Amino acid sequence: MASPDPAAGNLGTTTRQISDDLHALVDQDRIWRAIAASMRFHASNRLFFTERQFEFAVTSGRANYAPGDGFGLPADLQEIVRNRVYLRYRGLTNQSQHMEWISQEEYELRQQWDTVGTPIAWTFTGKLLKLVPTPNNSADVITAPYVANLGIPRFQWTGSAYVWFAPDGSTLTDAYTNDFLQWDFAEQLTRYRAMYELCKSLKDPDAETWLGSWLEAKSRLEDETDEKMAGGMTRLVARLL
Repeated sequence: MASPDPAAGNLGTTTRQISDDLHALVDQDRIWRAIAASMRFHASNRLFFTERQFEFAVTSGRANYAPGDGFGLPADLQEIVRNRVYLRYRGLTNQSQHMEWISQEEYELRQQWDTVGTPIAWTFTGKLLKLVPTPNNSADVITAPYVANLGIPRFQWTGSAYVWFAPDGSTLTDAYTNDFLQWDFAEQLTRYRAMYELCKSLKDPDAETWLGSWLEAKSRLEDETDEKMAGGMTRLVARLL
């Protein structure tokens, strides 16, 4: 069950569809708020268009790494996919070992006695990837899939008025788009959730109908993600072995 190539969807197209479905009962600003809230609601979901891969060589003596700090983690990293983090010993492709996820509490305990060596465990809290033991060789390589931050439009006070901005800081327009507005099931997921919240706020009885539509779109997108990720996982395991 795969979507076709991304359609030419954008903020304007989704806004007009919502306005038509609500018979123009709400203005553009309120619709944009609902769309942005829907994107925020789904932002941390592992979906085929939000999952990416990072790979970086650790720095000897450095245990903590932040997205975009120049030490290897991508700036758009939002969440790391658990159970799929590997360390390639000295960077050798045939020397990969699975790294254990641990809680922040266990990380603090382990640091007291397992201080320096080849990292075997990790946690990701406070937007920091924390390794234990602290690496002692800059040739070790860590690789893992992660959920990327696609960016969400924001309504911000400029000192004289509230203005809509795109994630890159430019003024938001109808032409703005991202994957949540382009892929068929993803656009439906975003729009149906926004419709549900708007109808609920209007005490419209159709709110339950839109909730059902959102759940169906969510299920279809999860199925598509599982299908695409299964193929990607097969290729990853083959590469690591």
